[in-house]
Amino acid sequence: MRFYHVSILQTRSKPTEQEQRIFCIEHRDGLPGFFGEMDAIEQEQQNLPEEIVRRNRTVAGSITKFNKKNKERGSALIVDYDAAETVMLLKEDSQNPEAFAEEFYDAVKIPYSGNLSVEECTFVKFWEHCEQAAEQCFLKDPENFIRQNGLQADSLLGGYRHHLYKEDVVNDVDCAKKLKKASLCSMFRQEIERIRTGKTQDKFLGNVAHYVIFSEDEEHTQEMIDMLITSLYEKRRLLSTRYAEISTHFEYDEDVVNSVYAMNEGATVVIRMTEDGNAIHRNIRRQLLSEEDEDVSMPEFIPSVRKHCLQTLSVIVVKDSKSYKAICEQLNGVTLVKINENTFSAGESEDFLSKCAENDGRTADASLTAKVKNEDRYFTRGELLDIYHLWAHEQLCKNMYPEYADCVCGTETEVVAKKGDPYKELLEMVGLDNVKRTIQGILNYFRLQKVYDDRKLNYLRPCMNMSFTGNPGTAKTSVARLLSKILYQNKITKREELVEVGRADLVGKYVGHTAVRVRKVFEKAKGGVLFIDEAYSLVDDHKGMYGDEAINTIVQEMENNREDTIVIFAGYKQEMEDFLNRNPGLQSRIAFHVPFEDYSEEELYQITDLLARKGGYTLGCGAHETLCDIFDRAKRTNGFGNGRFSRNLFEKAKMNQANRLADVDLSELSDQELLTLSVEDFADVNVPEKETIRIVGFGV
Repeated sequence: MRFYHVSILQTRSKPTEQEQRIFCIEHRDGLPGFFGEMDAIEQEQQNLPEEIVRRNRTVAGSITKFNKKNKERGSALIVDYDAAETVMLLKEDSQNPEAFAEEFYDAVKIPYSGNLSVEECTFVKFWEHCEQAAEQCFLKDPENFIRQNGLQADSLLGGYRHHLYKEDVVNDVDCAKKLKKASLCSMFRQEIERIRTGKTQDKFLGNVAHYVIFSEDEEHTQEMIDMLITSLYEKRRLLSTRYAEISTHFEYDEDVVNSVYAMNEGATVVIRMTEDGNAIHRNIRRQLLSEEDEDVSMPEFIPSVRKHCLQTLSVIVVKDSKSYKAICEQLNGVTLVKINENTFSAGESEDFLSKCAENDGRTADASLTAKVKNEDRYFTRGELLDIYHLWAHEQLCKNMYPEYADCVCGTETEVVAKKGDPYKELLEMVGLDNVKRTIQGILNYFRLQKVYDDRKLNYLRPCMNMSFTGNPGTAKTSVARLLSKILYQNKITKREELVEVGRADLVGKYVGHTAVRVRKVFEKAKGGVLFIDEAYSLVDDHKGMYGDEAINTIVQEMENNREDTIVIFAGYKQEMEDFLNRNPGLQSRIAFHVPFEDYSEEELYQITDLLARKGGYTLGCGAHETLCDIFDRAKRTNGFGNGRFSRNLFEKAKMNQANRLADVDLSELSDQELLTLSVEDFADVNVPEKETIRIVGFGV
């Protein structure tokens, strides 16, 4: 089924009133009851002059006769008589749309110059023209007209249904030129070449294969879809370059999907697996994340793909590898061409970078391709684009604007640090200067070990375990979470998630349970980072208790998993020393000791100010002096919470502000006044006036 929009290239003169009357007289015979049926349409609703309505009704009779005569070939409708604008629906593969249009114009006696513009259009556009034809009295019932032409599209007609899917027509795509210019992976290039070198059939025989594309780049994905459809159409493997894209932003509707597939016989249906809350994606994710023994239904569109696989081409686009694999498994038995656009080998990566430079009018040099050359791994498209953009910026600074050459960042970076990355979050944390330097040293150390490993150099793999020591609220847990992500991002670990445990997760209630618990925790953290908070709590008053069993098992598992698991112990400084001395093998298996110092008064103020700004608040005049005084007094108390104290102070101030404004007419206050925390909001803070930490020693 194909849809066309037809118009005349040369402007026609409007028929005279006498020509219109003659035309009506010539076509009135042989149409008994026609005007009676058309009288059901209220002329007042059409807002048309009476002579135009009568003319259009007469023309409608000629249209009906033509469509009955050619019902096996197709149908046509006039949309605008004066402009000779027409839409057509062709059913036969061999039907010539230009010839069909000429026959139609002759049958309804519309003069034309012979210069016709015939363009394929979508079903939605065709339906809109049918409604327009009805408004002009050329058609009585658009929906009945659709059904009479064999289109099972009731679920797609009218209202919100148009928004459940979208359609388009691929026009004027020069595949040869695109192949030469575009940065395409070898898998896609091979498929296009296979299509282009294949035999061109005399007629459409059906779809021999369908496509699953793994790609994260929307623009590039669309480019591939356009090239696929164009190449298949040129080889008569498709009847049309039209395609429908099913929207996954609404709940799955079986009638809509089946109607779209049936209506696009000989054409293409694109299904995009997005990551929003839609039913299709939710189903596939539920399948992937379920327990092995859980009964999970297949993705809902799979039956439609199978049912229409011979007549309608399916192109399924996914954005993650799990969905990619699951779709391929669910469509077992249907011939699929799998295209992974997201990975490039070292050789493909060099070609990709060179193409990027060529497309931008630049010449690739060794400094561009050196970043991927001889690498024994695959690169993602995003990684390659980052490499190219950095190189292009450096070339621009060095060659075109040499005055900025000194500002170019070095090509070698110690840590991958992109916008929104955990490394940047770590650097933006208040204070912790010593911690940041230590973490940077750890990353540099790991990076060097990775180079040794990649180059197959003989070296003794070191232990990578750490201890974080410091008072409460010094961000030990926050830094551990960020460090886990940074290590994963720099390919030092294989898992991004931090596994956090305490004594309750490690020590069992009965003899023999503790060792089993510890081993399960290590198994869960395998390939990543295990964070044992308040590790000193494992030290019991008496040796040989369950805590010692946990420590001994931890030491054993640290040795067994030294190749791929990093353990971080965290706790207070003095208690952690006792803990590390509990087992002789524990101290030697920790390579990095990271001390977390208490925050200064100024740093605590910065933390409070940061919390306020993130919450949309502003600290009022005099807040700096007031808060620093509060922090100075608070630091002298036992159990001072550092950053936690700042957070609690900020939350208390918001409560105090609410009480302060309780009796005020809020409508008279500006937005700035409502979002300003004044000095008095911080006044009600329970901090002892006298220090409770006594210093014992000799005085002078």
